[in-house]
Amino acid sequence: MSNEQHSLKESLPLPFTLHSSCLHMQVKAGSRTKNLVAYVRRKLSSADNSIEQITWNATGDGITKAIACAEMLKRESNLTFHEYVQIGYKAKDVKISITEKTKLNKDIPSICVLLSKVPLNSIKTKMSSIAFIFNIIFSLIITLIFLYRCGNYRRQHVVTTIAVFIAWFFSTLTIFILPLDISLAIYRDCVTHPEPVTVKPPTSNNSLINNSTAVVCPRPWSYVDRNVYAVLWQVVFWTSQVLTWYLEPLILPLMQSFRETGEFSIKGKIRYTIKANLIFYGTLLLLFIILVIYVATKVTMDSSSFTATLVAASTTWGLFLLVLMLGYGLIQVPKNIYNHSRTSYMLAHTQFKLSRLYNEKVDVEERLDSLIDDVIKFCMQIKTTDPLRPCLEQIIQIVPEQYSNRIQLTLNDYANNRISIPNRFTDDDEKEKQLIKLHERLKTNIHVHNRVQVSWTRQINEAFYFEDIVKNAENTNHEFVRTNPSSATWLRRKLFDKHPKLEWYTYCVLRPWGLRLLGIGLGLISLLVIWSEMTFFSTSPVLSIFAQCVTAASRHYSYLTIE
Repeated sequence: MSNEQHSLKESLPLPFTLHSSCLHMQVKAGSRTKNLVAYVRRKLSSADNSIEQITWNATGDGITKAIACAEMLKRESNLTFHEYVQIGYKAKDVKISITEKTKLNKDIPSICVLLSKVPLNSIKTKMSSIAFIFNIIFSLIITLIFLYRCGNYRRQHVVTTIAVFIAWFFSTLTIFILPLDISLAIYRDCVTHPEPVTVKPPTSNNSLINNSTAVVCPRPWSYVDRNVYAVLWQVVFWTSQVLTWYLEPLILPLMQSFRETGEFSIKGKIRYTIKANLIFYGTLLLLFIILVIYVATKVTMDSSSFTATLVAASTTWGLFLLVLMLGYGLIQVPKNIYNHSRTSYMLAHTQFKLSRLYNEKVDVEERLDSLIDDVIKFCMQIKTTDPLRPCLEQIIQIVPEQYSNRIQLTLNDYANNRISIPNRFTDDDEKEKQLIKLHERLKTNIHVHNRVQVSWTRQINEAFYFEDIVKNAENTNHEFVRTNPSSATWLRRKLFDKHPKLEWYTYCVLRPWGLRLLGIGLGLISLLVIWSEMTFFSTSPVLSIFAQCVTAASRHYSYLTIE
C-alpha cells in the first residue's frame, strides 16, 4: 500500500462562530514550521491588521508540527492569544491503486488549535438548536393529528381537549427529546471526567516546545445548553405530576360523574358527584393511610421521609403502568402486524368479531328503543305548562337524530287524539325522580350505542378490505377489483385508480411480505429489549445489547448513532 490516495474531510468543527477574517492554516508532516510561522506573522503585522483568529489544522503525523507552530507563534509574537484546542478523529478513505476498487475506511487523529486575539467567551457559542426545535414542532404535529383523529374538538369541552393535548404532547415530546439529552449527558461526562491526550512535539532549532495536552470532547451536532433541558424537564415533570395526581384521581372522576349524572340542576349534579365518588376517594384515603402506617413502622417518619414515600408511591404506580404497556407493546404489536400478513386468517377473525359485535349492537338498540318509548310517554304526560317541561326538553335534546322523527310523529298522533295514555304519576317528586333516572340511563345507552356503531362500521370496512385482497389474489390478469362500497382514501385513489395492476402487486404481493418482515423485525427488537431489561443491572460484564451499542458509539463520539 505504498501508493495511497487519501481523501480527507474538512477540519474539525469548533464550538465557536469564527471571525470572518480567521486565517486557516493546514499543517502537514513535511511542512516547515519556520516558514508557516513567518507567513502568519507577516499576515498579523500587515497594514490593515484585520486578522483576529488563526487555526492550525493537522491530521496524523502533522499533529506535532501544528502544535509546534502554535507554540512558536505565541512565543515569538508580542500579541496575547486566547487558545482553544480541539482534538478528535476524521474519516479517511484509503484506496489501493492496484485494484482501483478496494477502499478502506479509517479514523485518524486530528487537531485544530484556535488562537484568538479576542476572548473566546465573547464569541457567540454555536447552538445547534435546529434538531431541538424540529423535534418540538414534529411532536406538536403528531399530537394534533392524533387529537383530530381520535376526538372531536367541536363537541368536546375545552378543558378536556387541553388536558388531553398536554398529556399526549409531553408523552410524544419525551420520545424525541430524550435522545438529544442523552448525547448531551455523554458530552458533559467527557468534559467532567476527561481523558487527556498528550502529544510531544519535535524540538526546533530555536527553542524546545513543551508537551501539549488536550482533551478529546467534540460537542454533539445537536448541542443545546443544558439549562434549556433543565427547564423543559421541570415543566414536563411538574405538569405531569399535576395531571397524574390531581387531574386523574381527583378532577377526572368528578368531571365524569358530573357528565354522566341525570340531574338537571347544577346543585343536583354536584351533590350526585360527591356521593358517587365518596367510595372511590374513601378507598384511596384508606390505602394511603395504610401505606403511611407501614412506612412509619419501618423508619422514622419526618418531612423528608414523607416526601420520599410520596415519590416512591408515584414511581411504583408509574412502573406498574409501564410494565403493562411495555408488555403489550413488546408482544401484541409484533404479533398483530405479523397476523395482518395472513389475509385469510384476518378475514375469518374479523368476521368472528362482527358476529359478536352484532349481538351487542342488537341489545343496545333494543334498550335504546325502550328508553325512547319512555321519553314519548313522558312527552304525553308532561304538558308545556308543567314546571318539569324544561327538564324533559333537556332529555329530548340528547335523543339521537334517527329517533327524533319517531317522537314527533307519536306526539302528532297524540295531539290529534289518536293515542291516549294514562297518567302514571301522582305527584311531581315521583315524576322528577323518574325523569332523572331516565336521563341518566339515556346518556349511558347513547354513549354505548355510538361506540358500538363506530366499531361496527370500522369492522365492516375492514372485512370488505380483507375480502377484496383474498378474492383479488386469485385473479390471473393481476388487476385489482374493489367491491368495498365505502370510498377509498384520497391517497389510494390518487395512486391506483388508473393503475389497477400496480394496486394488485401492492396489496397482493408486496403487502403480505412487507408486513411479515416488519413483524419478524419488531419481534427480534422485542427480544433484544427483554434481554436488555433482564440484564440491566449487570455492569460487569455488560450484557445489554443496547448498552454495548451506546458504549461503542460513545468511544467514537458518534452522537447521531447514540440518538
